[in-house]
Amino acid sequence: MEYVNINYVKAGSHKPDSWKLKTAKDKIYADKNAYLTNYQELYILVDFDFNVIGNIENYWAAKETNQKAIPCLRPGPKAESSNFPQRVQLEITSVCNIECIMCPRSEQFNRPRMHMEWDIFKKSINEIAQHGILQLQLFHIGESLLNPLFFDMMEYISQFDNLGAKWLSSNGNVLNEMIIKKLLKSPIDFLNISLNSTVEDIYNEICFESDYSQVVANLNMLIRLKKESGRRKPVIRTQLIDQPLTRNQLSEYLEIWGDKADLISINKLEAFAGQVSKNISFSTGRIQREKKSKVCKRLDRGDFFILSNGEVTICDADFNGLMSLGNIKNTSLKEIWDGDGYQEVLKTHREKNYEKYELCRTCTDWDL
Repeated sequence: MEYVNINYVKAGSHKPDSWKLKTAKDKIYADKNAYLTNYQELYILVDFDFNVIGNIENYWAAKETNQKAIPCLRPGPKAESSNFPQRVQLEITSVCNIECIMCPRSEQFNRPRMHMEWDIFKKSINEIAQHGILQLQLFHIGESLLNPLFFDMMEYISQFDNLGAKWLSSNGNVLNEMIIKKLLKSPIDFLNISLNSTVEDIYNEICFESDYSQVVANLNMLIRLKKESGRRKPVIRTQLIDQPLTRNQLSEYLEIWGDKADLISINKLEAFAGQVSKNISFSTGRIQREKKSKVCKRLDRGDFFILSNGEVTICDADFNGLMSLGNIKNTSLKEIWDGDGYQEVLKTHREKNYEKYELCRTCTDWDL
């Protein structure tokens, strides 16, 4: 679930019919947690620039009831008519400076921790730029800012205008004024900061070797410096994962960050195809999902994941590269996309033969 700061939205002056507005406001008044319990009826549709393109009555209802943030849905990549991946995740590094209880690093991560080499990065970006994509994510299982070549990489991608929305996610520990100012001038469109609690003691149970007070201070500095810069991008997004230790903090999280960050996300806890055992029992919303026919959104979007060692896979649950379809060092993304291995995965899912691949067989996160 995502919530956009009401002041970040662009809606114009047009108002909906009065009865639609009243209906939306009544839903908000009926439940103080309406944005958590009635998300599906109160969200707005926004485009990539956060212009309201649907459910305008919900925007005005939020505005007139003094809400800090409002549920929103943004358009996502689709691969239906594409001959190339439309969302690519580049793992700038698999090195991280903290350990989190819900992260696969804490349990099953067994490949080498390493920074992505410049040649792998450059080759990947060059090919992506030849085709153009809708979204480039510059992170995976690691803290991208730890790669000493990170800002050289950002300078390199700044020469291309067809890489789609460029995302970076960070745990916020290494942010300082110098790094923040560089990030604000970088080509990053969305900057996500993971802040997985509103309470320091609970945060420390979730994220080891991290400093809650420092992360909060860094996030506030990021928000302040962006405001002072007058820039609209990058979108500052703060993220909480809905898990046992934070389930009762969701409303408080929205209250604290709703009018500070541009975008607030409450993410479902992933079990990573059953590989992170302690995540399995807390089935955030999965009971209903299991009753439906699986349609893998990662395949539907056309997701590719390039790991720090160059291995190319198709799912973030494959953090060890067990389903690798090739290494970018000696092949290309286009060859993998058109290759027999990837086409067989697509065919298997069209036929709903999920038993063929172990990670697919045990997956409960297929619609994320």
